[in-house]
Amino acid sequence: GARERVDQCLCNACYGDADLSIALSESTRTDAEVFRPQKMVVIHNGIPDPCPDFDKTLLPIRLRKQLKIKTNMESNFGENGNEKITLRILFISLCTKPKGLFDALRALEIIAQSLNNNRKNIYIQFDVAGSFPEPKVEEKFLQNIQKQKYITVKMHGFVSGKKKDTLFRKADAMVYPSYYENEGFPLILIEALAYGLPVVASRWRGIPELLDNDYPFLTIQKNIESINEKFHLMLIKANSLKLRKRFEQRFTEAVFKNRILDILRAINIE
Repeated sequence: GARERVDQCLCNACYGDADLSIALSESTRTDAEVFRPQKMVVIHNGIPDPCPDFDKTLLPIRLRKQLKIKTNMESNFGENGNEKITLRILFISLCTKPKGLFDALRALEIIAQSLNNNRKNIYIQFDVAGSFPEPKVEEKFLQNIQKQKYITVKMHGFVSGKKKDTLFRKADAMVYPSYYENEGFPLILIEALAYGLPVVASRWRGIPELLDNDYPFLTIQKNIESINEKFHLMLIKANSLKLRKRFEQRFTEAVFKNRILDILRAINIE
């Protein structure tokens, strides 16, 4: 409409023909290219380290838990031979269908049923953190929870600070099967890397670039079977230390600042 054309003209006037345009991922650079910048670069976002005690405190806990999970998954001893394990799976984002919340719920119920049928003595708690922008969507999700027989769902609402930190530390994995149209380079996944938290996520927009195109737990969006397959693989092959190292090498605040300064020096803007 007329308003959209006016907005477009204003955006072109403000941002068009810039000396430099910075995109946070290859998948989002086309969004900036419409403004015809003189130079375009991709600089991945970085964040302050939310888990500076990872090596000393959290890594040993993760390694012990992952070993127990792998043992239960690979053994045939049944319930009496394995220690009971509760897997805490975290979803933390805007609570909408395109963000993958409903797909995650369905997939985890199927996975939990399979674990139960195969007597792995592994149970799933699904921790959902985030706000629902639409009451009808929240109502529908709560109705779906009532149908679940094999998983426990805990709703935490919007979290930040200590509550958010606790959820990351208590979690054994994150599920993020997004197909959100405007998905960019989600910071929540950078935080997951900082906590060495294995993520089952969709191969969608900037997500593979963030986690690595060869990351083994990327799923097909809107595909429950794919989520199930990658989740089972993750239970056996999760590598928290490798994920943490990726954060340290690519996504810290210091790395981000250094890349910005390098670019500015190269084009004499500093």
